[in-house]
Amino acid sequence: MQYKLLIESDKAVLYSSAGSVARWEVETQFFRGKRQVALLSESGHALLFSNSGSLTKLLIHRFPFLTEQNLSIESTGDFA
Repeated sequence: MQYKLLIESDKAVLYSSAGSVARWEVETQFFRGKRQVALLSESGHALLFSNSGSLTKLLIHRFPFLTEQNLSIESTGDFA
């Protein structure tokens, strides 16, 4: 099964062919002059990343069914 993470300016949604798998609020932070993005879940868990490579690794760790081969990341707005 293929999965797609769509990141927009205020939300991120992980989709599969069956529908949405997970949703987060998006917050952008700057630390030592570098942009970092936090995906905040309703349960209070956060995924903090600075680029799509680190986000991919975080998502694969968090969701064992994801792999680099079945996950694509698309972004719009500030993240494009």
